[in-house]
Amino acid sequence: MKGLIWMIRGILFDLDGTLLNRSVSLHQFIKAQYERNYAMLTNVKPQHYFDDFITYDQNGYNHKKNVYQSLVEKYELDHHVGELLLEDYYFHFHEHCLPIEGFDHLIHYLKQSQLQLGLITNGETEFQRNTINALALADVFHCILISEEEGIKKPSPEIFQRGLYMLGVTANKTIFVGDHPTNDIKAAKKSGMCTIWVYNSHYEKPSEADFTVHSLVEIPDIITSLNKEDTDENK
Repeated sequence: MKGLIWMIRGILFDLDGTLLNRSVSLHQFIKAQYERNYAMLTNVKPQHYFDDFITYDQNGYNHKKNVYQSLVEKYELDHHVGELLLEDYYFHFHEHCLPIEGFDHLIHYLKQSQLQLGLITNGETEFQRNTINALALADVFHCILISEEEGIKKPSPEIFQRGLYMLGVTANKTIFVGDHPTNDIKAAKKSGMCTIWVYNSHYEKPSEADFTVHSLVEIPDIITSLNKEDTDENK
């Protein structure tokens, strides 16, 4: 990284899988949804419902409307059951939102720092706002960009440039933190940012990642190290 970064001024974060522990949150939601709607799912075994939901969900890249349609077709349920389950998802998912390991430590550090902080996430505006509120993040960031609201989504370079502009920082003074190899790490690196990959067992490690963390606790030390390296080089 020598010669590429000059004193970190800003950090941009992804949301799902980076700050939100989407996997654990979704697992808890699915189990609760089955119990809550057992009267409509009496002929479906709970483990089958869980396993099939995870399969159809495709790690979040299949819209829930399609997930529930697939479940309805497989279990030969009435069409309206799928609509009710989808409504249940939008209404109850955020009761189960849990953060990634090290979240509290990182947020405390960020609040005490002078860094410009931003969030860039793909997804539906209201749903992602509810996730942000569930994690008490609304007041942490100086800018929040949600793909539906912005009309563009990752990995489009434009949404990254928009985030940098809103924070008033340049790419070479900014870190992007994310878990998706293409939408987050490769795209952010292409935009000129330093990248931190939050380990996700669903993906192979992206070659574009400058750093890899297994816990958000590690991020403050990376920033400190980069800024110390810069200070030492400019003495």
